[in-house]
Amino acid sequence: LAVADNDMTDTAAPVTPGASVAGVDTAFVAEAIKGDIAEVDMGKLAQANGASAAVRSFGAALVADHGGNKDKLAALAREAALQV
Repeated sequence: LAVADNDMTDTAAPVTPGASVAGVDTAFVAEAIKGDIAEVDMGKLAQANGASAAVRSFGAALVADHGGNKDKLAALAREAALQV
């Protein structure tokens, strides 16, 4: 984002399929996906082993939220032809 005269304008170029992406960006996407997978796994554990309904409910929320995030990020990576 560029800020000029208190006007925030998005100046980032759109990602196009097959575009060259710096290794750092690819590494970030890969780590973000790994993080989401870990959150889903922890959510599943909380659902299976939670001693209270609140813990099991929180586990379900982790699975739903991070599972959705992982799927969206993976789709964006495929669209941008990132190898993650």
